[in-house]
Amino acid sequence: SPSAPITITVNPTPAVATNVRATPTSVCDSGASTLSATAGANGTTVRWYSATTGGELLHTGLTFTPTVTATTTYYAVSFNATTGCESSTRVGATVNVNPTPATPTITNLTAGRTYYTGERYNGNYFLTLTGSAPPAGGTASFSGPGVSLVGGAYQFSPCNALPAGQNEGAVTITYTVRSAGGCERSTSTTINVRRSTYTVVLQTSPFPVCPGTNTNYTARVLRDAVVTFPDPAN
Repeated sequence: SPSAPITITVNPTPAVATNVRATPTSVCDSGASTLSATAGANGTTVRWYSATTGGELLHTGLTFTPTVTATTTYYAVSFNATTGCESSTRVGATVNVNPTPATPTITNLTAGRTYYTGERYNGNYFLTLTGSAPPAGGTASFSGPGVSLVGGAYQFSPCNALPAGQNEGAVTITYTVRSAGGCERSTSTTINVRRSTYTVVLQTSPFPVCPGTNTNYTARVLRDAVVTFPDPAN
C-alpha cells in the first residue's frame, strides 16, 4: 500500500525576553517585588524560573509578584502558549533583601527633662545631638522642632523649638539610621522646652539697713529662678 505523508511543523523559537526588571529591586527584611518582562518575537507570554537552566517553573505571565525573604534572582524566558516553544536563553532579575538596622538610641537627650531657652550646653545655647552609630556604610539624621543641620552636625536649639507665643511645651526629637541598602529604623525622645524667665534681685550689705549707715546695693539677674519665700501663692 502507498505510504501516507507525514507533515512536521517546525515552529520558530521565540526571541529572548526583554525589559526584564524587578520593582523595587530591594526590600527590607522581606516584602513583595513585581517582576515584569516583554515577550520577544514569536512569544506570547513569559515564563519565570528559579534557575538559569532547569529549576522550578514559578509563574507564567508578563508580570509576577512574589514575596521575597532572601536575595533571589528570577529568570524570564519568552514562551509561545500555542506552540509550547520558549526562548533558549533566560534573563535574570534580582531582588535584594537587606536587613533593617537595630533600633538606635539618642545618647544625650533625657526623656522628660526640661530644657530652657537660656540654658548653656558646653558654653552654647544649642545642644549638638548624638546617637548610636549607624550600620557600616549607612547614614543617620535627627529631626524635630528646633533641630537643624549645621556644618555636618545636628543641633537642637530650645529657642527655636516652640511656636511664637508659646512659653512651654513637649517636643519630640526623632533619630533615624539608614543602612547602605536603604533600610531604616527610628527612635524618638520627648522632652519639655520652656522659655527662660529672668528675675532681678537687689541685695544690700549690711542687712538689715540701719539709718545713717552706708549701704552697698548689688543687683543680680537670675535665670529661671524659683521663688520660695515669700510664698508666691499668698
